Amino acid sequence: MESFCYFLIHECSTFESESGTVNHVLAVVDDLTEKEAVKVGEALETAIVSYNENQKFSYEPYYLFKGDGAPEYLWYLAQAKESAKLYQACENPAEVTPWVFVKLTHRLADCIREQRSNSNGKKSLPEYPTGKIEVYDKDNDERVVIDLTHTQRWGPVVDYDYPMNIPLGYLAECTAYATLHRYPSGHWVILYELLHHSGSVNLREAIRLDDYKAVDWLLRKGFDLPADVANLASQVMFSPGIPTEKEEVGQDLKETNTASGSKDTATCSQKTGWEFAPGKAVYNGHDIELRGKPREILETLVNSSHAVTMHDIIDEVWQDSEHGIKQKTFRGYLSDLRKILRDSLSLALDFDPIPNVERGKKPAWRIHDSLR
Repeated sequence: MESFCYFLIHECSTFESESGTVNHVLAVVDDLTEKEAVKVGEALETAIVSYNENQKFSYEPYYLFKGDGAPEYLWYLAQAKESAKLYQACENPAEVTPWVFVKLTHRLADCIREQRSNSNGKKSLPEYPTGKIEVYDKDNDERVVIDLTHTQRWGPVVDYDYPMNIPLGYLAECTAYATLHRYPSGHWVILYELLHHSGSVNLREAIRLDDYKAVDWLLRKGFDLPADVANLASQVMFSPGIPTEKEEVGQDLKETNTASGSKDTATCSQKTGWEFAPGKAVYNGHDIELRGKPREILETLVNSSHAVTMHDIIDEVWQDSEHGIKQKTFRGYLSDLRKILRDSLSLALDFDPIPNVERGKKPAWRIHDSLR
């Protein structure tokens, strides 16, 4: 695994530049593979949207720029060193937004490096509690006591894809750990624990998993599978073979609609396995409850053969609005839509169904190729 040096860039609005923006290099983030840098960047973007919503700030992008081999490398390195001096001189960096994201980026990078080093199942992480403890039961939305005395366990591992609602004040100060438990009955429970850097526990959350999701989690975290569920690996892993002819599926739908002469309100993409109707979307037979703007955003992405810019999506979906929509609100819609797709289609927590393929002044997104 080849790792690289990255720079954390803050794209600021300014009147001093013709483009209206200027890039500030805030920090060096080294020893990340390209895939790891993408995951850190996606987690950072999610945190930025939540932070700005809470603080009522306008959205300004922060992103990782690969420094190795880039002509800007020395110049960016010099800027990063100057930023480090400013950070050290700041009396209270927790109150300065750029420094909050500098610290958060380093913590996310540390998390993913720990995932890498613990992929063989060995760990030097905090031990999870045993016996009876109080947790938040996500499925039933209540706090209950869980008994872990006789469970088989895998972990803990650092897991920055935790589904918990993190208190924003602790966002840059905490690390989330996950441990998978299996009861003698065969039932699975994954326990997330949010730890503050001081060692105090901020939140424990338990989620029930079926065999397939448990096997998927074990595979992604690098653990060996129990013998009685090892046969499920082939059903949750990528399977090579003949590509699915999505165009033929779309053509069949088109011919069916044409033959029936129906002018139903449902619409379907001609090159995908998607159909859209009021209140829902259907993907290859899977119903997804989806209404209003999220459904319209998804339909716009699905019906485009290329990445779509934020401005194009807003022009299409909010054409009836005189003032459009704020960028941070739009990104909130995308975040919610990603979660809906993951939950409805049983996608892995670290899978991004709507990847951000272009950042900067003209950010753009597309529907993931595997969902076309």
